Amino acid sequence: MKYLKFLFSPLVMGVLFILFAVAMAVATFLENDFGSAAAYSMVYNTRWFELILLLLASNLVGQLVILRLFRRDKLTIALFHLSFILMITGAGITRYFGWEGSIHIREGEEQQQCFSTEKYIGYSLKDNNGTIVTSHSEKYSLTSVSADNFKKTIKINNREYELVLAKIIPNASESVSDSPDGEPVVSLLVTKNMVSTETLTLKMGDIKTSNGISFGFASPHPADVTVSVDSGKFFISSGFNLGVMSMMTQALTSTAPGKPVELKKMQVLTLDDIRIVTQQMSSAGVIKAVAVKPEEQTTGQNAFIFHLVSGNKSETVYLWDREGEKVASAACELDGNRVEISYGSRLTTLPFSIKLNDFILERYPGSTSPSGYKSDVILLDKAENVEKPFMIFMNNILKYKGYRFYQSSFDRDEKGTILSVNHDMSGMMVTYTGYALLFLFIFLSLINKNALFHNINDGYWSCEIRKRVQPILV
Repeated sequence: MKYLKFLFSPLVMGVLFILFAVAMAVATFLENDFGSAAAYSMVYNTRWFELILLLLASNLVGQLVILRLFRRDKLTIALFHLSFILMITGAGITRYFGWEGSIHIREGEEQQQCFSTEKYIGYSLKDNNGTIVTSHSEKYSLTSVSADNFKKTIKINNREYELVLAKIIPNASESVSDSPDGEPVVSLLVTKNMVSTETLTLKMGDIKTSNGISFGFASPHPADVTVSVDSGKFFISSGFNLGVMSMMTQALTSTAPGKPVELKKMQVLTLDDIRIVTQQMSSAGVIKAVAVKPEEQTTGQNAFIFHLVSGNKSETVYLWDREGEKVASAACELDGNRVEISYGSRLTTLPFSIKLNDFILERYPGSTSPSGYKSDVILLDKAENVEKPFMIFMNNILKYKGYRFYQSSFDRDEKGTILSVNHDMSGMMVTYTGYALLFLFIFLSLINKNALFHNINDGYWSCEIRKRVQPILV
């Protein structure tokens, strides 16, 4: 009983509040220096931070009971304790049952799919028919200063394999290396107006897009630019006119649509305002990840290196997490089965859809700096026969069926919007109730004649702490 009284004492409450304030201060500095993901990973989402809040809530509940604060003359103090209990409870409901994400909509388009803010990493094992035999997915935290471990055991044809995330290379780039076990690979540098630069590394069967132009390497699907290989030589062709210029002679020639052009080093290919430069070619090559110094180039992609190991048999899988991609995936073949690895946000389908009529970007007079932006949308709920026009901008939130939509960001071409999505009606109501009780406590403390606010005098300062501290300060 003695220990319980100490646990539920005001002294312990004060210590817990101090620890809570220190933790919040540390999280603020972490967010400022390393981003919000680091603050969540190292403070907000940790078990010790949860323990502080749990002990604080338990302490407040214990004081309500032990000190019998529900008496009429102690009602204001009871409201103070109860308000913090409800705020902590609401935070717990939000943490474990709330959902946050984002939705991207282009002008004139209708969208009902959104992606979670939290990232997930996992795998799926498929047989020859494409049927999923087994799968697993879990939350994964990756920040600029830390990363979670990932190691799982997969059974393939009664044989156990260890899937291990061996390394993460931030700001990575693809590099082509010759290998006897490799396949034809080509690396192209693609620029637009000499401003945006992107490196495309293609192996046979790949098709990728850069600056709105699709590039395919012997792909079964049609592409704007096609790369092929014949007798160890690489060729490129397009359905449009291609300009070919030698860096040595600066001579420029034009080729007819569909005519193959041999890829060479020190050669620049032009397609309208797109320039293509061959970086690497290999008839038998493998793609590896290499780190690039941020001050030299920002690649906008991270490389996840996985090892799938069983005895002396192993396979290395590179998964590329690129900016703008919600989900990244990679795969390999083992024992006649396909192992697919994924990392990214989880897809959620809303019970209604949102259509973007117009995105409006406002600028300061005489400047190109944005002063504000808003989205003219229509909420469409066909099941309820609801069609609700709405203008979303800062502090003007679209609310429907427990979902809240905030203006978050927009596309560079100003033809699309990105909205933050929150679904946490229960947690929000409990937390707001706690806020209301806290304000009620402040109001009643001002008008209650029995409250400490009205009865405090200099006698409250005649304590041992004051007697000891005063000489020290003097």
